[in-house]
Amino acid sequence: MSLWWLGRPLEPAVLWAVRRRRRHPPEPIRLPVPTVGVGNLAVGGTGKTPCVIALARRALALGASVGIVLRGYRARVPRIREEGSRAFWYAHLPPGAIAPVDRVGDEALLIRSRLPEVLLGVGHPKAAVAARLVREASPSLVIVDDAFQHLRLAYDLQVVLLDARAPFHNGHLLPAGRLREPPEALQSADWVLLTYADVVPDLELVRDRVSRYIPRERILCARHRPVGLRSGRDGCPLPWEALQGREVWAVCGIGSPSGFVSTLCRLGAVPSLCAYRDHYRYGPRDWGRLERLAQERPIVTTEKDAVKWGTEVPFDYWVLEVEMEWEPREPLDAALEQLVRSGSSC
Repeated sequence: MSLWWLGRPLEPAVLWAVRRRRRHPPEPIRLPVPTVGVGNLAVGGTGKTPCVIALARRALALGASVGIVLRGYRARVPRIREEGSRAFWYAHLPPGAIAPVDRVGDEALLIRSRLPEVLLGVGHPKAAVAARLVREASPSLVIVDDAFQHLRLAYDLQVVLLDARAPFHNGHLLPAGRLREPPEALQSADWVLLTYADVVPDLELVRDRVSRYIPRERILCARHRPVGLRSGRDGCPLPWEALQGREVWAVCGIGSPSGFVSTLCRLGAVPSLCAYRDHYRYGPRDWGRLERLAQERPIVTTEKDAVKWGTEVPFDYWVLEVEMEWEPREPLDAALEQLVRSGSSC
């Protein structure tokens, strides 16, 4: 039973606070390199990490040295103190380096598995992490994950993701709904990506709603495109035919389990969902339960979960690999290229 209505009395105060913060933000820190923010308007999975990976890959192709800043949700990031400043939490992963998932978080390891050449700065507050990463590693471009509500950094490009299936959910702010800010905050964005746009039949109606807050030409349609299926134990690629008509367990601990299930259905599988909370930390009791499930039918999981499972789990499983793409592609690519060129001339 949903208890969202219990938060309704608090909503006017929350609305006043978030509007005031957006209208009177703290003095932002401007990094000496171009800075891209990727965020969302609501809690839950919209695909920020695949978007960060796609933007970083494009910037790398243009010759940029890319640094990515993440919060490291539920990670035990080391606490450090710099002379003359407050203590903050910070971990730096140079290209190719890895760390335990409990130290840097699942999203950092997912990005590292896809982009070994990027620099990763994990911790909080993000402004301090980004500044330290720039001083320490000298990237020519910084991408900040989950950045839209982090106003202590100045951004040269702000990309906001909305789930096209429910862009504003029930229309209410936390805790009465899932919105972190009212839709009017989109006026601060440069681009909006409507994720899962390929499964929405009335997409033009969604674009009409969003265009009340940002020009229609800055609204792009995005989708999670499956790019590979592999064994989680040995990494061997598997043919798409392995999913055709196959009953599988869709096991995941992500923000949008329904998106994962929808992708498997479009690939011809017949999934049964076994969902854990986002960023879930699996343990021995979970391995026992999942081993029993694996005896019934194949288990398919996400890349974000697979970096926590590794090769030591007592059962075989399949990993579905996806990438984010949007259309039209040229406008956002051109904006990113302009930033990369401006950074290389600094």
